[in-house]
Amino acid sequence: EVRAPQGAGGVNTIEVASVNTPLTAEAVGTVRSRRSIRISPRLMGTLLEVNAAQGDSVNQGDVLARIDDREVRARIEVARASVSQAEARLSQAAAAHARYTELFAKNATTKEQLEAITGDYEMAKAGVEGARAAVREAEVYLGYTEITAPQDGVVAEKLAEPGDLALPGKPILVLQDPADLRLEADVREYLIT
Repeated sequence: EVRAPQGAGGVNTIEVASVNTPLTAEAVGTVRSRRSIRISPRLMGTLLEVNAAQGDSVNQGDVLARIDDREVRARIEVARASVSQAEARLSQAAAAHARYTELFAKNATTKEQLEAITGDYEMAKAGVEGARAAVREAEVYLGYTEITAPQDGVVAEKLAEPGDLALPGKPILVLQDPADLRLEADVREYLIT
């Protein structure tokens, strides 16, 4: 508060008061989710379906897209055929191993021949396990042909259509959590304080 000095005759005085005035500024911004998930496939193939559109709400586990699975199913059949072949080899190797073990017990064969047959038998067992592992691997890839929502959310962007080539790491949808939003805006540096 400022007052005129005493004794200043004929001078008009005014009172000055301190007032808090809000400082406002305008900035253009975008409301975005804090958590944004880019949904991309784990294997390459043709998209048969994309079941979500921009703005759709999805729940965890909902099928968002499907990739053509014919190639993966063919791999499974090839792997199963390899299991059958490996099991047939194992059966032959097991019979030979049993025969040579008996012959060795009767001193009718050499230790080197028994060791060679035992090695073939062990390789045949490993071949069966490898073929079964190939089947399991192909079955896992079959699960990758169905792309599901990892969490509840809203589809913010749809980046692919049926017929497009799906590539690992290339997003087909962007999913956002509508419960955790924030405003992102570029604000001038002089407004930091």
